[in-house]
Amino acid sequence: MKLTIISVMIIAVAMIMPMKANSDSIVGSAHDLSKTMKDPNMAYWDNYNDYNEVCVYCHTPHNARVDAGAPLWNRQDPTTNYTLYSSSSLSSQPGQPGPQSMVCLSCHDGTISVDAVINAPTSTTWENWENPSYPGYNSYHGRMQGPEAPDYYAFRDCGGCHGDNPIASRSLSATFISTTLADDHPINITYPVNATSDFKPVAEAEQGGAKLYAGKVECLSCHNVHNPQYGSFLIKSNSGSAVCYTCHTK
Repeated sequence: MKLTIISVMIIAVAMIMPMKANSDSIVGSAHDLSKTMKDPNMAYWDNYNDYNEVCVYCHTPHNARVDAGAPLWNRQDPTTNYTLYSSSSLSSQPGQPGPQSMVCLSCHDGTISVDAVINAPTSTTWENWENPSYPGYNSYHGRMQGPEAPDYYAFRDCGGCHGDNPIASRSLSATFISTTLADDHPINITYPVNATSDFKPVAEAEQGGAKLYAGKVECLSCHNVHNPQYGSFLIKSNSGSAVCYTCHTK
């Protein structure tokens, strides 16, 4: 069967349209570290290894971890013991972050460099001390820490330039979660499955966009890390506290 030129064009358009309609892309967003590395105001600091790739800072097709909370994961988990959220009003208590939170905290708690990947591109040119596979590698190089970070390499952390009064293009201070989670929404906490006037049924919460992991709330319950459409990579606009009301009734 021969295809006319018009038929070929229709097929090509049909193949392209779904890709254009897909809003889930970190390209050009705050999670696109290949863009951050090229910030002309930051280049002279030599803060990170620029792999010149978008996905590699988190994912790798080869030699990836199989025990992580995200597929094809290219980072190690922090070894941190976190200070947890606590309140007498909680019906259950949070635990140390689960796998679907650790993948976020591997950058955002400030203990591991954001460019410390397991499998770096083979085309990368390293200085030895910057290479995560090198025994003398310094994992504090390029952390998500504020400018007050108490160590010798603080000036090389994100907050050294991207603090509340940034030298560079924008402030990243909201990303500096630290190892204290006491002032953040509780994670690794069991979502109530029994009837309660304070929470929506699980099915309704999930229909609203929330995700539970083994029945628990984790960072990825409220954040879609691949979709920058809403601030802080939230699953939806938080206008009128809409994200909160995905699960809570009041």
